[in-house]
Amino acid sequence: MLGFWDLLRLELRTLLADRAIMLTLFGGVFFYSFLYPQPYLHQLPREEAVVVVNEDGSQLSRQLEFMADATPQV
Repeated sequence: MLGFWDLLRLELRTLLADRAIMLTLFGGVFFYSFLYPQPYLHQLPREEAVVVVNEDGSQLSRQLEFMADATPQV
């Protein structure tokens, strides 16, 4: 009877020897990582809620808050 590590080593050796399995494992992951985000590349979030917590209350922090509110990208 094979031990756990012997069985694991045997299975890994079998997997690495088969080119079809290697292509499926690594090639599939590689292509999927590029193909999956393609439909979402040009989608930009718009009108997201932004919260500014101004605990400082200084003039500079109020100016920064005003500038963030005036920026159309935020």
